[in-house]
Amino acid sequence: MAAFLSGCDEAVFATVLEGCGLTKSTLSKSVYALEEVGYLTVRKGRHERLPRTWLSLITEGRTSLARHLDALRQIADQAASRAVTAALCARPGPVAKAAGAGRPPRGRPAAARHR
Repeated sequence: MAAFLSGCDEAVFATVLEGCGLTKSTLSKSVYALEEVGYLTVRKGRHERLPRTWLSLITEGRTSLARHLDALRQIADQAASRAVTAALCARPGPVAKAAGAGRPPRGRPAAARHR
């Protein structure tokens, strides 16, 4: 939801709901939590005589999202680096053939065993 809201100044609750594929309950709980920590503002009003709720990710929320995404990028880069190192250090050894590999199963077929 924060990533969705980071792409605009503010969005209508229903637009965020549809855009993020969340339930009303999940979005409402997330909005409450982010508003409580000071990352999001909620504005209520009317548009064409219909009640509307607008959500806006404020500076603190945008900064927190950017830090979170940077941390995720760092984790992903470290994992990729480890994978490359592991691949370079891996020594192929003889592949042991699994017992019975390549042979047909013994006895009757599984379907026939339960009759």
